[in-house]
Amino acid sequence: MKYKIYFLILFTVIINKTVFPQFTITSSYIPVIGDTLKTSEADTTGLTPGEAGENKTWNFSNITILSGTPWEEVYLQPLSTPYGNQFPNANIASINNNTNPDYHYYQNTSSDWNMIGFAVTNFTKWFTIPYCRFHYPMSYCSQYNSTYKAYSNSGQATTHTTGFKTLTVDGYGTIILPGVTFNNVMRVKSTDESFDTIKVGGNVVSTNHTIITNYQWYKNGYKFPVFDYGHAESVSMYSFKFASISIKNAPVFINQISETVPDKFELYQNYPNPFNPTTTIQFQVSSSKFIKLIVFDILGKEVTALVNEKLAPGTYEIIFDGSNLPSGVYFCKLVYDNFISSKRMILIN
Repeated sequence: MKYKIYFLILFTVIINKTVFPQFTITSSYIPVIGDTLKTSEADTTGLTPGEAGENKTWNFSNITILSGTPWEEVYLQPLSTPYGNQFPNANIASINNNTNPDYHYYQNTSSDWNMIGFAVTNFTKWFTIPYCRFHYPMSYCSQYNSTYKAYSNSGQATTHTTGFKTLTVDGYGTIILPGVTFNNVMRVKSTDESFDTIKVGGNVVSTNHTIITNYQWYKNGYKFPVFDYGHAESVSMYSFKFASISIKNAPVFINQISETVPDKFELYQNYPNPFNPTTTIQFQVSSSKFIKLIVFDILGKEVTALVNEKLAPGTYEIIFDGSNLPSGVYFCKLVYDNFISSKRMILIN
């Protein structure tokens, strides 16, 4: 009898433990022209980043979102900005909505989101070794180390900077924020240590040593963190905490999650289902084909074409956002040559 009880307890523990699948932050998460990030600042009083590890729950439901204008960053063509001609190798730039806007310039590759410059009125910074904001791909337990060098001029002073940065995916699970819960999130910890040497007329007048530790939670299918918390400390000047919540993010429209060649074409059931307002659709392609992935309403009217291009073999996933659609039944259809597969989806707005 005691063995039956033990088995029942064990079975209950197993079925009640929700295990979320891990995902990989691939190069499809690199920002592109037209992407926008908007965040609101949060109070850091009593805030800690929580534990690292598998299947964690980070509960920030009680944090206070501060009043004020949300911070917004928009990605655009470098030459459309005032300082674009100073960074001819940049292939994308960003501007924020500060009263005196900051401009960042990037030279992105298939594996790195690299900053090569920064400019604001009366101040410009050039990176002779790019600053890696993010490296791709990254998954749980991944770690990436990088170095960077920069110089800037302000009046008669020249600042030379060297730095070291480490990115580590140290956890995954669920994050609870005010009014919303995100499952299947990945936490990325970054440690950024920099050393500044300020010279005037060739003479060193001061030095500075700064350490920034940052935790960012990424939701599967969105390019920017849904929550950001960190601590910055200058050994000789300042120390402060910072936190922000994403209120507008940029979706990853299509993400190849595996390059392994499957043995057949297949469309999987979306998850979650029912959904509100976003859901993940996953499908696999067994050979290089022109693929259509289309969403229809219950009357057979096409709502949107999620994919309409030639894809290489592999497994893909895409985020479907139904926030602008009425609640109801929709169908997702995968089409190539004579193959058609469809799944029923339920939107509850």
